[in-house]
Amino acid sequence: MTKFKILFFFSFFSLFSFAQNNKIDKKQAEIYYNKAANNFENRQLDEAIINIDKSIKFDPTNSNSYYIKGVIKQQKNDLNGAILLYKKAIQLNTKNSDALAKCGIAYGKLNDMTNACKYLKLACENGNDDCCKGYSKFCK
Repeated sequence: MTKFKILFFFSFFSLFSFAQNNKIDKKQAEIYYNKAANNFENRQLDEAIINIDKSIKFDPTNSNSYYIKGVIKQQKNDLNGAILLYKKAIQLNTKNSDALAKCGIAYGKLNDMTNACKYLKLACENGNDDCCKGYSKFCK
């Protein structure tokens, strides 16, 4: 019985600690997001990844953070990694036309025109005029 109480206590404490450490902190997320954007502008891609990961840790619900991380991955020629991140951004905000557009472009670079056209069309439907032109040119 004593082992059960100790195990219960540690389980409860671990759960409580996990909940406390995983609170959304939009202010901290924004600080790291801005650092990542600055790193990206200065072509410091590795530092940008570190800072955007910190931003995501503080606010895993921000679609734009996954989008920016996808852009960084795409800059590093990790198209498959970028696509996964764009899809996460889209999952969090289905109207994120930038993520839809970049996802379509990344698929196009992989010569997957079925998915490229799918995402270009969705971006077009969400107001991205350049994607409307791209969709008309490459997908019809």
